[in-house]
Amino acid sequence: MKIVLFIDSLTSGGAQRQLTCLARLLTGQGHDVSVLVYYDKAFFQAVLDQKPKIPVHLLKWSGQFSRLFEVWKFMRRERPQLVISFLHVPNFLSSLVRICGGGFNLIVSERDNDLKAPNLRVKCRLWMHRAADFVVPNSHAQAAYLNHYAPFLKAKLSVISNCVDLDFLAATPAVEKTGDCDCLKLVILARIEEQKNGLRLAQALCAYEKTRGDLPRIDVDWYGRENHAAQGVRSAIEEQLRRSGNPNGIRFHDTVKDVGAVYRLADALCLPSLHEGCANVICEAMASGLPVLASDAGDNAYLVEDGSNGFIFDGLSVESIVNTFRNFVYMTDAQRLEFGRSSRLRAEEMLSKERFVQEWNELIEVV
Repeated sequence: MKIVLFIDSLTSGGAQRQLTCLARLLTGQGHDVSVLVYYDKAFFQAVLDQKPKIPVHLLKWSGQFSRLFEVWKFMRRERPQLVISFLHVPNFLSSLVRICGGGFNLIVSERDNDLKAPNLRVKCRLWMHRAADFVVPNSHAQAAYLNHYAPFLKAKLSVISNCVDLDFLAATPAVEKTGDCDCLKLVILARIEEQKNGLRLAQALCAYEKTRGDLPRIDVDWYGRENHAAQGVRSAIEEQLRRSGNPNGIRFHDTVKDVGAVYRLADALCLPSLHEGCANVICEAMASGLPVLASDAGDNAYLVEDGSNGFIFDGLSVESIVNTFRNFVYMTDAQRLEFGRSSRLRAEEMLSKERFVQEWNELIEVV
């Protein structure tokens, strides 16, 4: 089948990671796959350039109507049998082009977790999903939201959780990570934005540091760029750490491509987000054999079984985050090792590429 995967860009985001993975898997299944983008950001370009190379088409446009027209022209020229779109704007454009005689089947994928009752803009977005054959949220939390606020989509909904490369992200025993019994190293891989709740994390780190006594120090290494739409978040976090006397509690680093190397040097992943869908970083950390400390947001509690492969906390409560730090610190090496093993086993059961592509193919065969 001729399939176009449509997304805004190939930047270093979770949706982009999953789309490039899907492109490679569907190509391996014998489908004729290409990717359509409208922003020239090529973080994942190398993945698609591997043999067999998957074509990437970059639209040139000068305004909102121009972009819509270019998408319409592309679809009329390429004549795909199926379009799979990721993220809100590509979903909207794909739906509108199909309504205007695009001549293709359509699957739209919801990659976030809405929290508030829909405003007019969200209602329009959900109404446009009527043009799709299937709507694929990547989290059970978003599926519940859609069922509640857009019951007219119920027959079209199909949850497909993310996948990870279980071979590339080989598990490493947690107690072998740092070799430093006086310090536990947590990692975050995420854009620096308000959603990720870094300010409360900084407050919790400072509160823990003031009262830890002889307990191990906790250091956090955060890998990711500051979101341009939320500038000032990193500065606020750093200022909070300085004022509290813990300026090195969080060390910021640029985005990395070799995420496996980051996970292999960590004792646990920390993700204090205010909202999530199906968090790629939790999936990757589990595949790497890491315990996970995460807020009760989106599908975090679906992936992380509290007290088995990590701890779930209230992301709105500094006290809850501090208590989670203490629970993790008080664990023995053997207990942390068992948490890591449990993470890996859950990843193998829930997040394999084989499961992922099978579920997508089941939808593709129906449209």
